Amino acid sequence: MKCNHDSPEDFPFKALDSPQFPVISHSMNFLQKPGACKLNETQLTPLGQHLATLPVYVKIGKMFIFCTVFGYLDPVAKLAAVITEKSPFTTPISRKDDTDLAKSALAMVDSDHLIIYDAYLGWKKARQEGGYHSEIIYCQRNFHNRTLLSTLEVSSTFYFSNSRLNSHTQINCISGPNGLPLQMLPV
Repeated sequence: MKCNHDSPEDFPFKALDSPQFPVISHSMNFLQKPGACKLNETQLTPLGQHLATLPVYVKIGKMFIFCTVFGYLDPVAKLAAVITEKSPFTTPISRKDDTDLAKSALAMVDSDHLIIYDAYLGWKKARQEGGYHSEIIYCQRNFHNRTLLSTLEVSSTFYFSNSRLNSHTQINCISGPNGLPLQMLPV
């Protein structure tokens, strides 16, 4: 669709190993639900044009775009990394109760994703304030896997570096009376 070729239903059949029609139909429905394309049209919507530039799943891309509009891209990039990576919590067999207690200490809200985000923020603070040694102690005390926390940071940085979005990106929108975006404009 982004390349302005034939309709999505017709174009793949020109390939050597074309997908089955139900797969294409499912993909079109998957793009229509978040508003990336309209029903019975072969063109991407303005939102779809923005999503096509991001190296992430459609739902995460839509989350990025709207968080860019509202100025919350950095924390949401971390949450997207949390969604796509393994949990950084470790559970030694003999210390399951201690692990649960350490995890519940981070639980300000009932959300595993936000608990992991809080764990990431604590790890980052320990690293900034005390360096490598402090970081190791923090991870041991709170049953965190240091490598996985580091992976979260690298993944969220990847989202920034491989997309056109950053904390200064302006996405053109038509705003409604309450200031919320009503419609995205083409890129």
